[in-house]
Amino acid sequence: MNQIFVDGLGSVTVIESTVRLDLVVFSPTEKGPKGQPQPVFCQRLIMSIDSFARMTEKMQETMRTLSQLARSREGQVATQPAAVTMPQAAPEQTEPALEAAPALARKPFP
Repeated sequence: MNQIFVDGLGSVTVIESTVRLDLVVFSPTEKGPKGQPQPVFCQRLIMSIDSFARMTEKMQETMRTLSQLARSREGQVATQPAAVTMPQAAPEQTEPALEAAPALARKPFP
């Protein structure tokens, strides 16, 4: 299995029924005007709109879990980082597709 570290999402492009996610890392050599590392493209994920919808739902579920974990630890000092593992979705479980996707949408990395 290949594992890839990324710092963020560079752009999202939707063309017909395919979603392309450009992943970025912060460059150790390319610097911005104030000396901050610049994001550079490193990998692209390409998937169907249905797969993107399922992935988005899983990410939202993870954020809800992390938010609950943070609220439960409010006021407590954590001595060790906690690992959170989300359960795998059942293979037969499906999520609805995005109803309307533009022919081309692009969002730059902030």
